[in-house]
Amino acid sequence: MKNKIIADVKIKIKYFEERHQASGLSPKTIAIKERIVNSYEKSVGLKSFKEFSSDDAIKYKQFLFAKEPPLSLATISYHLSTMKDFFNWLSFQPGYKHITKTDIDYFNMTRGERNTLNSSGTLLKTPTIEQVVALLNSIPNNTELNKRDRALIIFLLLSGIRVDSVISIPIGAYDRLTHIVTLNPLEGVKTKFSKILKVQVLPFQKELMDEFEAYIDYLLYEKKFQMNYPLFPATIVKIKEGTNKFNADTLSSKFWQGSNSVRDMIKKHCQAAGLEYFSPHSYRRLHVQHANKYMTNIEELVAFSQNLGHENIQTTYKSYSKYEESEKQKILSNIDFTKSSRNNDSVLTKIDERLAKIESEISCRGNDRSSEKENR
Repeated sequence: MKNKIIADVKIKIKYFEERHQASGLSPKTIAIKERIVNSYEKSVGLKSFKEFSSDDAIKYKQFLFAKEPPLSLATISYHLSTMKDFFNWLSFQPGYKHITKTDIDYFNMTRGERNTLNSSGTLLKTPTIEQVVALLNSIPNNTELNKRDRALIIFLLLSGIRVDSVISIPIGAYDRLTHIVTLNPLEGVKTKFSKILKVQVLPFQKELMDEFEAYIDYLLYEKKFQMNYPLFPATIVKIKEGTNKFNADTLSSKFWQGSNSVRDMIKKHCQAAGLEYFSPHSYRRLHVQHANKYMTNIEELVAFSQNLGHENIQTTYKSYSKYEESEKQKILSNIDFTKSSRNNDSVLTKIDERLAKIESEISCRGNDRSSEKENR
C-alpha cells in the first residue's frame, strides 16, 4: 500500500511539472487541477492509478453529481476533462500503458448533458454601458479613493484587461500618446500564460478617457507618485488615534495583493447606489460586446481579438459575445428588415474571402514547417 501511494505521488508530481513547464499552465491553474485529481482519488478510495478502469470513471462522475450543494455542469465538465487529460497522459507513461482509451472515454459527459451545457451553461451576466455610467454617476469624484475607484471602473470598461493584470500594472506601463498599456510579466504584471501584451485602451466615450488620464495626472503631479508605482494603488488603513476604529481614506504606494479587493470595492459602491453588482470580469465581456458595434471588416475583428490577448479570433467571439436574452431581443428589434440588405455590396463575401485567405496562409505555414522538419 505504501509503495502504491509513493508511486502515485511521484507520477502526479511528474504530470503537474510537465503541464507547468511544457504546457505553460500557471501555478494557479496547476493548484486547481491538483485539487481535482485529489478529489478523484478520494472518490475511488485512494485506489492506485495503475488499477484504473471504466468503473472508476463512472464512480467519479457519480461522486460529482452527488455533491452538495450541487456543482454546475460547467464545473463538472472541467473536472472530467481534467481527469481525462491526466489519464490520457498517464497511458503513455512506463508502467501505465495498459490503461485503454475506451476506459478513459468513460469520463465523457452524456450527449444530453453536453447539449444542456452548451445551450445554457455559458451565458454569464454582463452589465450595459448605461449601468456602468449609472454606477460612475453614483460615486462622487471628491476623494482620492473615489478618484481611484472611478478610474479603475473606467479602465476595466475601456481596456477589457483582466482584473488580475489591472491590479499589477505600474503607472509607467501606460503610454498617453498611443493609449497603449504594456503588460509585462517581467515587470510584475500578471498575465494569462505569462504573455507580454500591448493593449490599446479604446475611447468608447471621450469623457471617460479624459477622466482616466486626469486621474494619472493626479497620481503623478499631486500625489508625486513615481512611474513604477501602481496605477491603481491599495488603500492605507490606519487605526484612528485613541479609538478602535479604522481610517481608510488615503492611497498607498503599494499594489493590491489580490483581486478580491476590487470585487469588494465594486460591490460596496453598487450597494450604496442600490444597483445590481457585476463582477470585474463581466466588464471584459461588455468591452467585447460594445466594441462589436464598431467593427466593419475582418481586419478590425482580428486586430481587436489580438488586443484582448487572444491567439484565435474564435476565442473572442465564442467566449465573450453571447448576449443575455433581453439584449439579444433589443438588438434584433432595432434591425429594420424591411430595408434592402446592407450586404448587397458583398461585404459578407469579402469577409468570407478574407477568412479563407487567412486559413490558407496558416495552412501553408504549417506545411512549410512540416517540410522543414522533414528536411532536417
